[in-house]
Amino acid sequence: MSATATQIPPEFPGGARPASPPPHRHRTALLRSIAALLWTLLAFLIAERAARGFSHGDMLPLLRNLFNVFLLLLGFSYMEVAWERSSHPLTATGFPRGAEGARQFGWGLAIGWAVIVGVMLMNAAFGQVFVQFSAAAPFWGKLLRELSVLGTEALMLEIAFRGYAFKKLAQAVSGFGATLLAGVGFALLRLHTPGATPIAVWISGVAAIVLSIARLRTGGLWMPWGLHAGWLVSIALLFGQPLAGHRSASAVIHTSVNAPLWISGGEYGPEGSLVALLLLGVALYFVLRIRRSIAATPQPFSPVAPQVPPDADIN
Repeated sequence: MSATATQIPPEFPGGARPASPPPHRHRTALLRSIAALLWTLLAFLIAERAARGFSHGDMLPLLRNLFNVFLLLLGFSYMEVAWERSSHPLTATGFPRGAEGARQFGWGLAIGWAVIVGVMLMNAAFGQVFVQFSAAAPFWGKLLRELSVLGTEALMLEIAFRGYAFKKLAQAVSGFGATLLAGVGFALLRLHTPGATPIAVWISGVAAIVLSIARLRTGGLWMPWGLHAGWLVSIALLFGQPLAGHRSASAVIHTSVNAPLWISGGEYGPEGSLVALLLLGVALYFVLRIRRSIAATPQPFSPVAPQVPPDADIN
């Protein structure tokens, strides 16, 4: 190798280093991200009205989530086809097919579950945990429904905020910038939640950063969805704890905790626990390390808008 030869990093397949995109590509990516966010808001409004047209009862949350998922995938798939010339819009949106996606989803579930298990173990170690369990048949039906609600809610939120809009924002302002904006944005949203504590605000911001990095590291939404779903289901259904101050999803298990507020989160639940915040830091470490072991054929999207032919598939 000559003295002037440069080794091409492995993340640039084919031995070609992409040139820095011109400024107009960043502007285009930013405008498309804004358009995707506007579609997200419109989809939320349409889904809410459509769900209320079908039901005002217990099925309303599930229908609202399902309509949201459908509208978001429909809109983002159109954007991938029309604007990015993608021939596989669902894959480009963040759902690659095959066993890799299932592995990433499973690892996400495990990480989300482990964080909440850690919080509950600390509650038991430094306080008392009282568990009430009911196995009556109607409650099991509600449990299944609430499991579907929480799973589809996590899916909806990940498609909305770490799907096409996040991908284009990362191409416009870099992956680091998009992740930072996501963290700040979700922390600010948590400020408007009744009963939210400063720790809860920090947890929302850090959790958004962990989920965004999982998206960047794996190039898909399987792991963020699994992590988000594992977090919600473990809090509300597995341990019967308040979810952002609400116990509405706790149908079978109801847990009361007598432990220091900084451990338990009080009436706000584990999402207000300092232990959860610290464990999210551990989760971030695993998210940063896990891709090498589970992604046999990693396909991360580029956080910089690449120069590609008009008919190329952007993944």
